[in-house]
Amino acid sequence: MKSKPALLPGTISREAVGNLQDLHAFYLVDMPEKNLEAFIKTHISKQEAITSTGSFYDGARNTYRDIVVNVKTHLLRVYLAELIYTFASGKNPDTTYLRLDSNTVYLNARNNIALVPQNANINAILYTKPSLVHRAAGKISIKINPNNVNQLIRIYNSEPLGPVTPLCMENSLLYTLEFRWNHNKTVTAQADVCGAAMDVSYGAKKHISIYESCSLTKNIAGILDKQHLLKAAKFLSKFVQGCQ
Repeated sequence: MKSKPALLPGTISREAVGNLQDLHAFYLVDMPEKNLEAFIKTHISKQEAITSTGSFYDGARNTYRDIVVNVKTHLLRVYLAELIYTFASGKNPDTTYLRLDSNTVYLNARNNIALVPQNANINAILYTKPSLVHRAAGKISIKINPNNVNQLIRIYNSEPLGPVTPLCMENSLLYTLEFRWNHNKTVTAQADVCGAAMDVSYGAKKHISIYESCSLTKNIAGILDKQHLLKAAKFLSKFVQGCQ
């Protein structure tokens, strides 16, 4: 359709994340609303998964429904890839108005931003009570053994730039990594309990956000295990359960 049908919303709820690209179009489908919903649910591919469904009212009391589908792709580095089907009954019982949105947030290469050399030393701080209630307590300072440093640095340097995400709750730090070399060179990466965005400070307190896909956290948990810090390793492992 060339223009938005009055029964469909002009905007939809989106992920609270920056750098989001939205492409959308409107259609008139020769199918009743219930049939269209059933068709969508039974025709998703192996790379797709339904994450939510719902019913909504707008200011004019129009009723519409939506289906949100997560899309997994290995061809591009993405933080978010989803399809949102929003539909409302057409002017007769045998038609349905459909709005289809493609929402994508791409991950960009770091290039040379906030990288650290392989000869850097690493100090880690783990917070075993990362919440507002506990005020990020349970602080454990960990010196990473030299034989475990190289792999950890390679993983850190390979992480892409992440999207701008909402701030996590106060005092929610999970762990901090401080990389230090040449006496006065430092890069500090902080992870919190809310997700994959890490805040990295470097070069006179410049900041970037990088995407941590669990590989860094998994590696740190493995290092803690190797260094016989079993209690800390077990605690951190809870935050990587279900990661790919």
